[in-house]
Amino acid sequence: LEFAPTLTPNELVASFGQAVTQLHFLKRLYLVDNKPIAIAYGYLWLDNADVGWEDAQRYPIYGLIDHFTTAQIARADIRIRAEQAKRTIGRELALNSRASTIVMQRTSYCTLGRIREHSTFYIHPENYEFKLSVSGPLPISSSLFNTARSTSDQHASLAT
Repeated sequence: LEFAPTLTPNELVASFGQAVTQLHFLKRLYLVDNKPIAIAYGYLWLDNADVGWEDAQRYPIYGLIDHFTTAQIARADIRIRAEQAKRTIGRELALNSRASTIVMQRTSYCTLGRIREHSTFYIHPENYEFKLSVSGPLPISSSLFNTARSTSDQHASLAT
């Protein structure tokens, strides 16, 4: 839907670093059977590469990073939560006015530890699931956060 160079938004300057003054903004709608299932808003650091509209249509987010930079994605931090769909998001995903959406925020890092992309995906909640694979144990209790609590007491507790 959109793809263009943009100044680094104030809320992302600390994450990307002061030296990264320009990112590429990408807004993409995902369809299955011609029905909207997700909309993504992404900010990509592409080393000031000359990336055009046709490139953004051809490549997925990681494909853009792979094709237009020498960076390799080594790690991604992902947060998933449910929230009431904002009016614009609800309209774009064909949700009713009281519907919730699944929100997935992903921050991807290259092998040097620098952020290469930060994306927020708003996903139609019905009939979809996430399947994640990890190396080693995945301690669920230390991965759950209560966003309504104070940050000092936000980890889930374990009861037996």
